[in-house]
Amino acid sequence: MFSVCTNPECQAPFNYEHGKLFRFHKDATLNDNPPNTHCVQHFWLCSKCSDTYTLDYQSKRGVVLKNLLGIPANLETFRFIAAA
Repeated sequence: MFSVCTNPECQAPFNYEHGKLFRFHKDATLNDNPPNTHCVQHFWLCSKCSDTYTLDYQSKRGVVLKNLLGIPANLETFRFIAAA
């Protein structure tokens, strides 16, 4: 579970009344046992960050923070929020 905003540059404390919750199905790998093949990951962006950013799941890569125009949030230090 999460306790802060998913944006690594923000870290606002979780508030269930504000912001946006995201849910992604994690890709299964060859090493996963059958019960783990439908793993769901949850992420939250605070209301300030969700006005500017969204999260996108890229198959076989993971969750990426993007601005609402679809451009990666920080091209110089491009990083995934969570690996696939």
